[in-house]
Amino acid sequence: MFVPLASRAPLSACPVLVLVLVLVLVLVLVLVLVLVLVLVLVLVLVLVLVLVLVLVLV
Repeated sequence: MFVPLASRAPLSACPVLVLVLVLVLVLVLVLVLVLVLVLVLVLVLVLVLVLVLVLVLV
């Protein structure tokens, strides 16, 4: 009888902590996605510059 009550107590007592953890995880995921997009854009720009330089030099 005491085990389920003990396991349920922290979850029901700390909904704020759960919400904060979810928000932090969402923010981290968004930051990672933004960093990946920036890296992809930089790579595309570098490739375009290299192609332009090759075309100009040739």
